[in-house]
Amino acid sequence: MKNPSINTPEENIFESNTPKKTVPWEIEKIIEVANCLLATGTTGASTGERIAAAFVLNRMDFLPDMYSDVIEAWDRLDHQWKACVRVIKRNGMHYIINK
Repeated sequence: MKNPSINTPEENIFESNTPKKTVPWEIEKIIEVANCLLATGTTGASTGERIAAAFVLNRMDFLPDMYSDVIEAWDRLDHQWKACVRVIKRNGMHYIINK
């Protein structure tokens, strides 16, 4: 059962047949960081943003050096950011430029 106090992004946020929705800034940022990592191999993003992008890309080599353990890196993200990673993986991978 979902915790109603946690504001998680909608799973269908990327569907084009619905009226224009505002994409949460966290999702936009994770996609931006993921594309930057793919294009340049580096980013000035925060630790959490970089971890989220690494999970979206399924590229653990993009994790910050201090988070070489996958579970430790995943645990670093809060519930909101984990939900954003899941939404992008399920419905937003077409926004990743160099898959």
